[in-house]
Amino acid sequence: MMHFIGFPPVSELLSMVISLSPITRTSALYTSCQKARWQFLQELINWGYMLHMCKVICTPEATCCVDLFVNSDQHSSAAAQLLQELIEKISLEDSGELLLQALGDNSIIIDSLVDGIVKSAWTIKGFCSDSNSRRAAKVLCFLLRRAADAEILCYTHHPTNNNIPPTATYVPNKLFSLRESIVTFTKARLPEVISFLAAFDLQTSYHDNKEVVKYSHYEVLRPFTSLRSQVIELLVLMVESDDSIASVVFTQECWVMLITWVLKYAHNNIFHALFYRLVFAVLR
Repeated sequence: MMHFIGFPPVSELLSMVISLSPITRTSALYTSCQKARWQFLQELINWGYMLHMCKVICTPEATCCVDLFVNSDQHSSAAAQLLQELIEKISLEDSGELLLQALGDNSIIIDSLVDGIVKSAWTIKGFCSDSNSRRAAKVLCFLLRRAADAEILCYTHHPTNNNIPPTATYVPNKLFSLRESIVTFTKARLPEVISFLAAFDLQTSYHDNKEVVKYSHYEVLRPFTSLRSQVIELLVLMVESDDSIASVVFTQECWVMLITWVLKYAHNNIFHALFYRLVFAVLR
């Protein structure tokens, strides 16, 4: 199924099989299959399921069936969406702690995602447009956000009467116990992430050729790209997670680079909002 994850409805079926999403948690069916599901999740751990998912996100052409119907980009997109959906669901249940533990055992999963970001290829026009890198950054940002809170607000429906409004309940977040490991593993790779960001200004072909990218009311020498925004959001989340990161990672050169972008991309309010969050977190 992982080999054909980009083919509909394989990713949807995988999500249903692993999370048992169609089955009510209070039903007799869910209770009766708990032991078998526990064994099933253990087999997924032994296989290295989460690491395999990250590899599909970053390098789908190496593991998936790419043909005229589904390309590598679709496989990567399906894997990223499925991984986020599964983490979101299994972080709310006790048995999900088994599958999530791989994130805290060692740094290999975080390393594979960071590698997917920093080792992407630059296009001949001087900026990176690798969508797989953007998805790797998005998944890593999702992990940091999801692991931030000890409890998550959920709404549960009445088991027998659908006319009763859902009840708001705080559920323990099984990913929270792995938060420190996720932050530590990511922190070790931040210098490479900063260097990757700096490379956006080192690519000179746009400037040399005097080409510009035209928008409705302005133009820039080089597009900012959604990948750059996603990587900057990763830095923001890391600073918000660990108060020791700002003084270690953000050098004077890094601040100059970010402030220069504020002026160079005067119309980019997405980056301006991220930069505000970053400065605010550092000052606090």
